Amino acid sequence: MKPYPISEIFYSIQGEGYWAGMPVIFIRLSGCNLKCPFCDTDHTTKSKLTPKQIATKIYPIRCDRVVITGGEPTIHDLQPLVDILKEHDYLVHLETNGTYPERIPWDVDWVAFSPKRLLTPVPNGTKEIKLLCGMDEWATIAYDYLEPIPKVKWIGMQPIAPKWEKPCLKFCMEHPHLRYSMQLHKKLGVR
Repeated sequence: MKPYPISEIFYSIQGEGYWAGMPVIFIRLSGCNLKCPFCDTDHTTKSKLTPKQIATKIYPIRCDRVVITGGEPTIHDLQPLVDILKEHDYLVHLETNGTYPERIPWDVDWVAFSPKRLLTPVPNGTKEIKLLCGMDEWATIAYDYLEPIPKVKWIGMQPIAPKWEKPCLKFCMEHPHLRYSMQLHKKLGVR
């Protein structure tokens, strides 16, 4: 099987969104199709691992929930990785910017969609939408997702930097359908 470019694999808590505080295993794949100026994630390649090698690496961790993230994970063919994770009974979450919705495996358990462009359609399988307060045109993008969306369980907004915390809170208070989200892992000082 073709190896995946890995930035890092680690065990921590989900720091943001619907599952904030839940222990999860992160598989951070390298590369992204967008170059967001506010991105604080190092998604350079540190190693290359096949799906089987990834499963072998995470299997000793006593956690049944895996988050595939990036960069942008859907620039890669994720199905072989998802297949082996499902064979080992993991619940598989995917974090995506939604630019390649056709590449999202049908059997992923949770899709967290974070749009970075105007009018990006909600990908099939999306259960969570994370809007980012402070990026270019953030309020205009947010208005596309303010109404309840069928099958989406959670829509939240989080600031991209401390200076955006108050504007984000104000926007959420003005739009009570949104939940205010913070990067809990940064507040706790964990990865």
